[in-house]
Amino acid sequence: MNQALKDFLKGHSRTIWFVMPGLAFVLGLNLSRSFSLLTLICVVGFAVWWADLKRLRRDRVIVVSMLMLVFSGLAYSIRQLQLEVWIWNGKTLADAATFTLLPAACLGLGWLWRHQPQDRRLGQGQLVAFAIGGLVYISLGLLLSRQPWWNLSETFSSAITVPWGDQGMAGQNVRSVEQRAYAALAFLPVVPWLLFCKPIGWPAKALACFGLGTWGVYVICSLNSPRLMAFALFVALLPCLLMLRWRRIRLISLGGLGLATAWLVLSRRLCDERLLMQLAFLNHIQDYPWGGRQIRFGFHGCPGQGLMTFAPPPNFYHLPHNIFLDQVNDVGLLPAALLLAACSVLLIALLQGFWLTIHDSGFSPGLALRWSVLSCIITQALFQPLLYSDRLLFCLTFLFTGAVLAEFSAHANDRNALLRPRELCH
Repeated sequence: MNQALKDFLKGHSRTIWFVMPGLAFVLGLNLSRSFSLLTLICVVGFAVWWADLKRLRRDRVIVVSMLMLVFSGLAYSIRQLQLEVWIWNGKTLADAATFTLLPAACLGLGWLWRHQPQDRRLGQGQLVAFAIGGLVYISLGLLLSRQPWWNLSETFSSAITVPWGDQGMAGQNVRSVEQRAYAALAFLPVVPWLLFCKPIGWPAKALACFGLGTWGVYVICSLNSPRLMAFALFVALLPCLLMLRWRRIRLISLGGLGLATAWLVLSRRLCDERLLMQLAFLNHIQDYPWGGRQIRFGFHGCPGQGLMTFAPPPNFYHLPHNIFLDQVNDVGLLPAALLLAACSVLLIALLQGFWLTIHDSGFSPGLALRWSVLSCIITQALFQPLLYSDRLLFCLTFLFTGAVLAEFSAHANDRNALLRPRELCH
């Protein structure tokens, strides 16, 4: 059956060019049935590439990470039932499947998909479509929330009205909404590399990336959250140091940036209360290592904020805003440790892939886009409750990770290998 599906898809390759970006656009819109759509995509994908699972099993990084993600989700679900946060019903079963199977399935699907012969531009088109979908979702929310709707300078610090969702048109925390804009923001750091490499069609590509990135900057600033955006852009733009011709100058510049950043953070001239809250949280994990949202402590915020309190709901600060610490707070150390182990393995493999590619062929616009997306993912994972605020986006990060790792592991003699930086500049 999977061979018949492959033949069908091969015969309709032009249709796929429109269908796959269309699906990415729909996922970016954050519709209420997006999880069902992503689940269907995973089922169809594994059915089509079932015969390629043998190749997947040979990639130990992917297999080990998938197993740890499954065990992490299983431990999380069991603990939620023990704490009676979940009760047995159809929704609980769906939630348990989402936490247990979907992240691992997305990781494997991304790897399988990018190992298929295809045009590398298709993946970039899907990312563009997803980014546009997210921007449409947020922009409509801003139009619904502004009074009057054309007041483009109005900002929101707590909640906005979203156009759709599980509860229909309703108010939602801005931190949950703004995360959809980071896919568009990731295109902004690609502009310097397009200007530097000047591949075929670079003026149009640079203009498109600048337009998407600027739109992302605008909506994020409209939601009053420029600090995390600045951090993501800082990390994403670090490879621009490679444009400097002399290695000694690059090292001096990197050292200077590191020292300046350390001074700004230590002197609290550059400050975010989330980091201070997380550091204080680490000192209290031993109080409730099995979770249950029982941890309480006071911590000093940024200059001018004074003493702040972390406590269970309805206290304002009740989430550490970190996907690993959030799990520790809710369900204890075991699920969080498994998730941290899986993400660490994947991150090390990604960094190794970037390093080897840069060492072999240098940087490029295509590689810059992947690095920029990774920078945005790391920012959201470390400083946002991504697992709860946008669980679909949490799953999609593993789809992206699997796809990029497949690109890095593509055989050098494969004419369809997707990540050859020399070609990405053309």
